[in-house]
Amino acid sequence: MKSSHMLRKLLLLVSSVITLIFETSAQNPSVDSLHSILEEMTVTGYRLEPGTMTSYNIEQLPIKIQNTTGRRDITDFLSSVPGISQLSTGAGISKPVIRGLYGNRILVLLNGLRFDNQQWQDEHSLGLSLNGIGDIEIIRGPFSILYGTEAIGGVINVIDSEFPQDSFLHSEAGLQIHSNTLGVSSFYSTGRFRYNRQWKFLASAENYADYSDGRHNRVINSRADAYQLRWRYGFRKKTWTSTNNLQSSFNRAGFILNDLDSIVVRDQRWSRNLGVNPAHYVLINSATSQNSIQLNRNTLLQLNTGLQSNNRLENEGSGAISLNMHLLTWQYIARLELNLNPTNKLIISNLFLVSNNKNYGARKIIPDALNQEANLSGYLETSIHPHLVIENGIGIGEKLIHTFRTPGVNTPEREIHVFRKFSPYYNAYTGFTYFPQSRFQVKGNLATGVRIANLAELSSNGLHEGVFTFEIGDPDLKNEQVFSVNCSAIFKSRHLKFSLSPFYNYFSGFIYLSPTSADWFGFPVFRYKQKDARQYGLESLLSIILNRKINLDLAYANMISRTLDGQYTPFLPPQKMSTTLNFHCDNLKRPLNFFVGSQIVSAQNKIAENELSSKGYFLLDSGIMYSLPYQKSLVQISLTARNLLNKAYADHLSRLAALGIYNMGRNISLQVIYKI
Repeated sequence: MKSSHMLRKLLLLVSSVITLIFETSAQNPSVDSLHSILEEMTVTGYRLEPGTMTSYNIEQLPIKIQNTTGRRDITDFLSSVPGISQLSTGAGISKPVIRGLYGNRILVLLNGLRFDNQQWQDEHSLGLSLNGIGDIEIIRGPFSILYGTEAIGGVINVIDSEFPQDSFLHSEAGLQIHSNTLGVSSFYSTGRFRYNRQWKFLASAENYADYSDGRHNRVINSRADAYQLRWRYGFRKKTWTSTNNLQSSFNRAGFILNDLDSIVVRDQRWSRNLGVNPAHYVLINSATSQNSIQLNRNTLLQLNTGLQSNNRLENEGSGAISLNMHLLTWQYIARLELNLNPTNKLIISNLFLVSNNKNYGARKIIPDALNQEANLSGYLETSIHPHLVIENGIGIGEKLIHTFRTPGVNTPEREIHVFRKFSPYYNAYTGFTYFPQSRFQVKGNLATGVRIANLAELSSNGLHEGVFTFEIGDPDLKNEQVFSVNCSAIFKSRHLKFSLSPFYNYFSGFIYLSPTSADWFGFPVFRYKQKDARQYGLESLLSIILNRKINLDLAYANMISRTLDGQYTPFLPPQKMSTTLNFHCDNLKRPLNFFVGSQIVSAQNKIAENELSSKGYFLLDSGIMYSLPYQKSLVQISLTARNLLNKAYADHLSRLAALGIYNMGRNISLQVIYKI
């Protein structure tokens, strides 16, 4: 116990000292001016460097291609990438799944900081729109050495769209219409760069009615809407660049229940009313600042800090709010990059955050609590020769969860009482990237990751309305730790690109929700438990460039996840193969892009206890985008059809499949973007 307290005090002291040093250095810059224009400092990795030069599995996805995919939100967009799926509760509620892991095992970054949106709720959407997003970076595998807990399955970094790069005022407006839901998504943004200062404003709104499946059956209360405002301001002063963000969003999505007709009166087909029907609301406000300071030719400091407010409410019918939780989080990440000599680069990183969870509603499923975490790591990159780079790192950290007495959750007569849990942890990383020739690259890494059991797993003691189960946590759960091996081989030529990425994960103390034989007033009782588990699988991609205008992409992903006693873990993604034929005419004055794609998803019979198997299915998509210059403006028009054959199917990672509810049927999307 004494050693744990000593470690906590040491980390807090180091965090304070590093912050003071960084602030002092920032006030006294004595170096040459930066030679580049103001640009985004947000990166998923630990440095501003091409992904090919890193030993971990990183991929960057430009959101501009979403114009021809008709994807609804970030999670839906990511699910088209090999090895990534979505755990969904209807079309408007979904979470990204990387290699079978989701929720608190996947770290989401926004503006360079942890996006704390209470991921422990499966029926709670990520709540991030595609509007205003520039790129998304994905890391497959643990990266806890830099980002502490939660980054054990992967990292998703959401990067805002770039500032305009000239002195003109740039404006952009877009409208997207979806046939299946009569959904409408619209946005307007404007921004300008002038005298080393830049600003940008964005407003967006989305509204969707209930969707219908491949059998033309309406899924009652699958409606949703979302609204957001963003303001960004950036400046450059000699060696200091800064980007500051204010963001506010409000999302609502209806709860989909098997017997909803007995709770609400069936309304008109295209009704969008969310004020009476059961729904959850999420209001997120955040203020962040991203700063980069070139202290001298060989030293770069990055400091990101921010405050985030997350308010979640649940209307369980008749418009009455029963659950009302507020999560307030302050955090920073400080990173010092030192070029020791031409072959060695050292990165020192420090993370600190504190959050407070408070209940205001009549219904409570987790207690009021205070969370605090700190992480300190060192990372050394060594260039053995131009074709071989070795990376090694080590990190230590701690997390504190302190619960408070909350009526109905942890009072003396309840099973779970007030507790204070202090959890120290450590992580290590070693990897290499090797270029035996210009067309071929091999990567490999060994990494550990740690996840501290979240507040729900430790302290839940109540009815979970989203899935109608009574869930009981366990304050004695140990740290969940993963030991991971990740490899990739990439070959590129003029007409061919091929990549293969196998992986293996060993989990010590994998946390899962297990059914019991008990019930609570007819609702099944579930408890959180732990077992060691193994995961292994691969992703592969073959891209054939037929000529300058046509290319064919073939992708495949598959994985297995089992506990050591042979039981499969829940929501194991089935085998998936996708093909996409792309046609480009970018050499014309009016560029034209066309694609046709298919997904072949196999049946999934590798299931956990009390989980249902799923059937395989085939989906066909198609889309076209046309750009039309008009004076000094540009009009982009895209038409996309998803599930073109109107297939009636239930994805294995849909939580509605157990209710006999299918995924969305055919959906045709028309999008028009006007750029000035």
